[in-house]
Parts: sequence; structure tokens; C-alpha cells
Amino acid sequence: MIAADPARLARHAAAGLSGTATLDRLLAKQAAAHPDALALADDPERAAWNDLPPERLSWRALDARVDALAGFFQMIGLLPDAVVALHAPPTVDTVVTLLAVFRAGLIAAPLPLLSSAEETAAQLARIRPSALVSHRRVEALGLADTARAAAADVPGLRFVFGFGPGLSDGVLDLGTMLRFGGGAVPGRVARADNPADHAATLTFGAEDGAEQPALHRRSANQWIATAAGPMLEARIGPGTTLLSPYALSGVAGIGAALVPWLLSGGTLHLHHCRDMAGLAAHIGAVAPDIVLAPALVVPALAARVATPPRAWLALHRDGGGAARPLGDTAGRLIDVSAPAEATLVARRRIEARPAALPVGPIAAAGEGGPVLAETRIARTASGARLYLRGAAVAEPVGPGGAEVLADGFVPAGPVAVDAGGETFRLTGGVPEPAAVARTAAERRGDRMAELARPAARAATTPRPVPAKAGAEPAR
Repeated sequence: MIAADPARLARHAAAGLSGTATLDRLLAKQAAAHPDALALADDPERAAWNDLPPERLSWRALDARVDALAGFFQMIGLLPDAVVALHAPPTVDTVVTLLAVFRAGLIAAPLPLLSSAEETAAQLARIRPSALVSHRRVEALGLADTARAAAADVPGLRFVFGFGPGLSDGVLDLGTMLRFGGGAVPGRVARADNPADHAATLTFGAEDGAEQPALHRRSANQWIATAAGPMLEARIGPGTTLLSPYALSGVAGIGAALVPWLLSGGTLHLHHCRDMAGLAAHIGAVAPDIVLAPALVVPALAARVATPPRAWLALHRDGGGAARPLGDTAGRLIDVSAPAEATLVARRRIEARPAALPVGPIAAAGEGGPVLAETRIARTASGARLYLRGAAVAEPVGPGGAEVLADGFVPAGPVAVDAGGETFRLTGGVPEPAAVARTAAERRGDRMAELARPAARAATTPRPVPAKAGAEPAR
């Protein structure tokens, strides 16, 4: 399944913004280049919130495990371009599953981690997966039971898999399958055209006041272009070590962490953020080169870390943000915004407030860099709205897709246009983790309410402030 309109693909190819490397090919390349180097590591506290011990995999071990799971997916009859949904936290198992889906020629559809049972059912109804992979629990959330219940009403959903001990009847244990060797060596999926232009993922975007959130389709080429902005601004190169607390279910976790890691061949440390003290301790223990974190808490988090990373990727829920002291992040802070989850825009912070974004071409790493996206502002009765196009912009699917303009611009939500009309600031994007956790806790009334306190305290108090519980910072 080609992920984008052929005319847009031709335009990106002519501009030199597309290639033939799939995400799976990137994995194979890194495994061959440095097989014994550490590739992937779990949150060291994983057993406390997921019942499974933390794992560390070399590139060789990772490649072998991906092979086993991809072979299993093919063995059970999942055909190329079938959709595999994932409702899972940021763990080694989740990364292995994503990469195995790519290797088997399938389409990965990671669901937002904090989705309720009703939301999960609605999401599955839209993407119509053939299989669903989950975990027994994340803190108080019983993900596998939610997945099993939701799957009953989805036509064509043949398999429900899970990781973790004590899975309920009807949920097949993928962990046990992998321990016994998995499936046969996966067969290569033949594509008549460029495999890097075929759909790799379906992800859900920001709700933006709509009845249901947007659904985005991306190819490997679109993901690589999306990752280029953060990579160039943060100077992520060969062997870079990254630490990310974001779930692998949206543009932040995949575009700013997973894909840069695959391109750089370094080490990705995964973190499930329950409180700021735990995140700071993890950063201190592994001393990563790059840390992803919500922009609102980066200054306070930096104050807790004795050895700062080379760069902080500070993710915003909007593109404005109040002016805040840079503190220990001066010269190392990269502001990353995600308009409607359709792309990533990264800019190195120079002043106390994030810079406004230009109307027109947005080049990675400032003037002279590759133009990964273009912006257009449309004035409506309800206010200004942003439209995007470019190699780094996702293809809308379903609701919202009809709004794509003839010249390839797609809708990306409301914006605030600055005086003069030449720059703008976003009014939505990557949610802060505490805000996500608080909203979910109020909706479901579970024990996460005890941990979900206002994120604003993080910048004003020295004591540990829980940033979220069981939530990912971004969809």
C-alpha cells in the first residue's frame, strides 16, 4: 500500500527527500555494522509497573528476536499490508514488535497508551486490524483485558497477543512464543515499486475539537524526513545514546526517538515516566547524549541531573509557551513542536521563549537546510488554521482526508498568527505528561489520580513531582 499521493511522492523524490531504505533495512544495516554494541535497554524499574524484568539487547540479539517474531507473524497467515495494532508501553518488547511488523511487510498501528476501553474499541473499529498486541498491565491499567474485550466487536481481528504473566484466556502469550524460538526465518516481502514509499504505520493525531482524532498514514520515507529535523538540530550522529519517556504510539516517540536511533545506530534507553525523580535518576545512571522530555519540566529536570546531556529535545503542547529561565539548558535546548501530530518542527532555543514558526518553507537546522515542510495559514470564521505539506508531513486517512487541498496541503489545526502575518505559534500539539495523566485519571477514576499533579509545580518546587502515571507524554 503506497502511503501518499503519487504526485507528492514525485515532488519529494525530485527534491532529494526520499530514498529506498525501509525502517527494517535500517535495523539490518545497524545489526551488521556493530552487532555486539548495546542497541536497546528497558526502564530499570520496569518490573514495578509491568511485572517483567528489564532487558538489554545488542543489535545482533535485537535483529534475531525481530526475525523470530516476523517469521511467526508470517507463519500464522498475516499477509503483507495487514494491520497489526499495538496497545503497549515503551519497552523492549514493544520495539521488537514494531520492528517485526515492519520486517513482515505489515502495517503497525500503535494506539495511544492511555486510551480507555471505549476509545480503544473506537480506534480498532477505524483501523480494522488483523491482530492486536498488548501487555498484561501498565501500573493499574489492565491493557490486555481491555484489548480482549474490545477485540470481540472488531470484524476480521483474528489474534490477540500479550506480554506479561497471568494473561487472561483468549490472549496468546508472545513472550512464551519468543522463548521457544518464534517462527521460521521470515520471507522477504517483494514490492513492485519503492518499498520505502509503502505504508509503515497508522497513528492517531490530536483531536483538535473534532468528533474523533485524525488518523495518519506514514511510510519509511515520511518517518525518516520527520526525524531529520530533530536529528539535525540536536546533531544526532553515529553511536548517539538517547533516552525517551515517550510511548511509541505517536510522532514524538517514533519520530524523535525510534527513527533517529535506527538512523544513528546508537543506544535507545526507554523510560516509563511515573515521576520526575525516577526520570532524573535514570538520566543520571545512563548519561545519555540526548534526552526527550516535556518542555514544561525540562528546566527543573535539568537541575536534578549532575551531568547534563548534550541536548534536550523539549516537546511542546504548543509553539508559544511562556518565557522561562533557560537555567542549565542554555545552548542545549531544542524546542520540538508537533502540529496536530502531523509532523515535527525542531528549533534550537536561543532566547527565553521558543521562536515563532515562519509561514512558508520550514528548513531543518535553519536557513540552508533541507525544506521538510511548508506551512500555509487559512483564515476562517473560527480563527486561523494551519495547513502543511512536505516530505515530513503525514498523509491523513478517513475524517479530514477530504480537506486535502489540490496542491497537497493538509489541515493541521488552529494557530495564533503573530502581528504582520509572517510567523505563527501553535495552539496544540504534544501533550504534557501530567496533563494527559490527570485527564485520564479524572475520566477513569483509577489510582493514577494520586500521581497526576499539575505539571506547573515541576518548575517551582525542588521536591520530586510526578509527571505522569501510566501515561505517555504524547499520543
